[in-house]
Amino acid sequence: MSVSGAQDFWVVGSRLYFQQDAVDSVDQPWVDLGVIQTANPSLEVEKVELMDSDGGLKSLVDEAVTAMNETYEIVCSNISARNLAFLMMAEPPTSFTQSAAEKEVTHDCPKVGGLVKLHDSDTDNTLLFNMPVITGVMSAAVSGGVLTESAITDIVASTKTITATGDLSSDLSPGDQFIVRRTGLANILNAKTYTVVTATYTSSTAIVVVETPAADETTITGTIVYAASGDSGTIYDQDTDWEVVSLDRGFIRIIDGGAISADGTDVVVIFQLNALSGERTFLPQTMEDVIKGEALIMWSRDNHADQTVRQARVSITPAGAALSADDFSNITFTVKVLNDITDADEPAGRVLHFKGTVPDVS
Repeated sequence: MSVSGAQDFWVVGSRLYFQQDAVDSVDQPWVDLGVIQTANPSLEVEKVELMDSDGGLKSLVDEAVTAMNETYEIVCSNISARNLAFLMMAEPPTSFTQSAAEKEVTHDCPKVGGLVKLHDSDTDNTLLFNMPVITGVMSAAVSGGVLTESAITDIVASTKTITATGDLSSDLSPGDQFIVRRTGLANILNAKTYTVVTATYTSSTAIVVVETPAADETTITGTIVYAASGDSGTIYDQDTDWEVVSLDRGFIRIIDGGAISADGTDVVVIFQLNALSGERTFLPQTMEDVIKGEALIMWSRDNHADQTVRQARVSITPAGAALSADDFSNITFTVKVLNDITDADEPAGRVLHFKGTVPDVS
């Protein structure tokens, strides 16, 4: 037990709960900053002293406190979006929504051999992330005489066969590549670039491909994009002309020595997005003032059998981060107690031993 007679011995851990002041007139919730190192108050006391020098020897006859600052360096292991927002002096995180969808966007390739970052649309350069598959890269969008789009009805993974309506046998030669769009597919991973082995027409065209589809698709209303005889456009070869660098980060690379030979060439990229939601985004340095609010610093002992709270109005400012691949990372905040000059009874908050045994009077 921590209490022995009139004495209270502490082996103590801490938690910090914080309610930020309203942001743009919106009340903020109480949040638990999570795992922190034990919160220790640092007390900076300023005093003035009155010395009596009569007789040539100065003697201290009185002293007075002129200022007292109570500060806590909070080392926090919980690097959540909200705690990161505190660290980067941002307004609270907001909801981010990304719909599962297919995008077909023109991208500039500044440097052959360099990276291309995928973005939202021809007119919106918002950078995009988290993609299940990059479907294909073309020299231009589908249009008459440039590239052709045709319907497909079935995909059989075991035989690597894609069935297209109509006779495409004269348009698809061994080694040609074509793109299967997402439209009509049950499995998004079937939407990618395929290489022709053979294209045989009977009542429809059976296209045998090099790549193995992700899953069977039956009686679908899908589409493929290809360069028909006489088309001026190009379906660029994956892993010859371009390659996927990172689906999560949304990067492709234009391969040096491939068909894209000139710096600054525009290409059309078809890619898919995964659905995302939740409070995932914030804008650093958007807080116009230091972060202020109400704090509850908990000191807990004996497996929570004894608990004491330091309740106060505080300011929170970032003090740094220690992000590491060798140990658990942490971020640090400086928490300062603010005095409320309008509250004569509790100008600097209060301390309350709200659970456990009270020591005897010595």
